[in-house]
Amino acid sequence: MILFWVIAAALLLLAMWFVAGTLLRKDSMPAVSGSASGSNLAVLKAQLQQLDQELAAGSLDAAQHQQSRAEIERRALEEEDVASAPARSGSSRATLVLVLLAVPVLALALYGAVGTPQALSPEAKVAAAPHGDVTQQDMEAMVAKLAERMDKRPPGQVEDTEGWVMLGRSYAAMQRFAQAQRAFARALQLMPNEAQILADQADVMAMMQGRNL
Repeated sequence: MILFWVIAAALLLLAMWFVAGTLLRKDSMPAVSGSASGSNLAVLKAQLQQLDQELAAGSLDAAQHQQSRAEIERRALEEEDVASAPARSGSSRATLVLVLLAVPVLALALYGAVGTPQALSPEAKVAAAPHGDVTQQDMEAMVAKLAERMDKRPPGQVEDTEGWVMLGRSYAAMQRFAQAQRAFARALQLMPNEAQILADQADVMAMMQGRNL
């Protein structure tokens, strides 16, 4: 249960870090000042005057003059829009604090609404079993069914390494060490030099030799 809350807190902090980084990047973007927009408009007006002079001097024909003038007027309209845009109001720091407080509150509320907090208690896990603990007969039946499935693999189907490992561990738990050793050996044929399987096999072999490695 403690591990669950540690992981949940780490994921929550990661989400808050992403949100804070996004807000801080937006806040650090430089705003276009009114004086800069005014200077750009003055430059564009001067370019319009120069175009009129070139048309009068004959260095530009009417079509070229009209095309260039339309482009400059378009840019002038864009500059006016930037200059007339309202400045951002409010405190970015207050927005950041509000969002960082809202993220964990909403996350906990969402988990309480759609999650299953009761599943974290050991009592709930015991109560979830309809017939109490699994009996020895139930265990043997399940292991036998798994062994039959592993032995009677349909032709062309890829062998299940995890299935052999599970079978080996089940046999080991039932102290049927010879069968467990064969299951681990089969798993190692499919996944050679796998450290965990080698360790499981070594434990089984030690038990077969009177706990002597």
